[in-house]
Amino acid sequence: MKIKEVMQHIKDRELPCVSETSDLSDVVKVVTCFPHTRLVYVIDDQKKLRGVITIDSLMHHLYLIIMKPRYILGVYCETLPQKKPCM
Repeated sequence: MKIKEVMQHIKDRELPCVSETSDLSDVVKVVTCFPHTRLVYVIDDQKKLRGVITIDSLMHHLYLIIMKPRYILGVYCETLPQKKPCM
């Protein structure tokens, strides 16, 4: 089966999209409306794809905002939980 054939079957399905000018709260709202998706598509004014936001990257970003770490980029921070060593 070709991708073109698959797209014909799902062309009317609503997709999780936000515009380039959307803020983080808009992305979170879209994610909650599409609980089975792992991506949010970022589109421009002409409805062309500009990029995607993965749920993992969104959660990572939200976690850093909520926890307000002292340092980012892998430097130790007291507010982040430490991993327990594997046994």
